[in-house]
Amino acid sequence: MSSPLKPYERKFPIKDERRVRKFCTISDMSVYQSVVITDEDCLHSAEILISTGQVISWKTKAGEELLFVSEKINWKHDQPIRGGIPICFPKFLNNGNIENPFKAAWRIDTSVPKHNDKASLNLILEPSPADLLNWPHKFEFRMKYQVAVVGYLLMAARIRNTDDKPFTFQFCYQNYLPASDISNIRIQGLDKLDYLDYQKNERFTEQDASIYVDSEVDKVYINARGGVNRIVAIKTTVGQNYSVRGCASLPDIVMWNPWTEKAKTISDMGDGEYREMLCVGPAAVVDPVTLNPGEEWTGRQSICIDD
Repeated sequence: MSSPLKPYERKFPIKDERRVRKFCTISDMSVYQSVVITDEDCLHSAEILISTGQVISWKTKAGEELLFVSEKINWKHDQPIRGGIPICFPKFLNNGNIENPFKAAWRIDTSVPKHNDKASLNLILEPSPADLLNWPHKFEFRMKYQVAVVGYLLMAARIRNTDDKPFTFQFCYQNYLPASDISNIRIQGLDKLDYLDYQKNERFTEQDASIYVDSEVDKVYINARGGVNRIVAIKTTVGQNYSVRGCASLPDIVMWNPWTEKAKTISDMGDGEYREMLCVGPAAVVDPVTLNPGEEWTGRQSICIDD
């Protein structure tokens, strides 16, 4: 398992620090600043980078890390790090790509009323003038993060078109889940679904009820929800099993592991770290979402720990 991130001097202060909720604490992470939310019983905590809206840590009270984070992180203020849960918006280029096209930083959403009975954090992202040159569409992107006592990490995205013209986007939660060894991971809940294999540029139907990973994986399972919340179970050997649930507005499931050769070409990932992780997450990538002016889209996921 990768070693935990180490705190460094704060360089980007949060202006809205006074609005952080009762269970949140501020910590400093290299050129990043992060917020830690903890459930009411202090059994689980999650750490979110303010600059990118990325969950970079999810821990038990005993300090057990429940997400994979690479030891070869490339620290850039406006870019996600390799691991945790990067949010892919507005374009899904390919599995493994965590590039953030926006230079504007997320900020704490002060419009949300404070409640002390939930361990949650609300962030908002709006494009800067420079961002509009890169992607010429005005929007409000709100994220809510919540940690529950029962072992849930909840994330809810809300995107509103504040422009005077429609725009189309793709979205994905890229959950980097840990493993003591990738060969021992089993993925269940995707059998009989069609998927796009990006390596072969072909469409197939999944025949296996329990999926093993023994080579490079670069897939998108199509319409995994079918209008019903499908649960994808990931059985690991690190003492925890995971259940990932999306929603009807996130009909696809991405799955990625670079394996031996491709891992060597990824600058922010160790050559052998591919054996310690699997990226699985709900998405809307095969059929992009279109929002007319004033319309809003929501996309939620939950990750549950099954002992």
